[in-house]
Amino acid sequence: MINTMIEPQREVDPEEIQEKIRQCICLELLVALLDEDKPLTRPMHTGWIFAQFMDAVIQTIRDDLSAMREDLQSKGVEILSVTQDTFGRTVKFAVGGQVYEQRYLNESIRVECDDLLRMVLGLK
Repeated sequence: MINTMIEPQREVDPEEIQEKIRQCICLELLVALLDEDKPLTRPMHTGWIFAQFMDAVIQTIRDDLSAMREDLQSKGVEILSVTQDTFGRTVKFAVGGQVYEQRYLNESIRVECDDLLRMVLGLK
């Protein structure tokens, strides 16, 4: 049986873990979306500058994602799987050997991705 709520444990804040997992999911999606959008800058007269800018933004996001994953790992958290369906993503993760499941709706992920990109770009 898979739990949907993290049991409180020493040194592990359940809300913090769920928040970081949600951010990881959003950052992974944001990197994929930016990688997909980057070729659209090529036809522009200054496309090479925008491509360099996007590369820098993508690297910043990847660095943040790596740090977040390391932090989760240091707390004994492992993301086991992420599955996408029509309405959202379901994430299975383990904390201290116990498996949990969390669902994230596509619309909330989209809003989070927009907010994270604005933050990375210094627009928020």
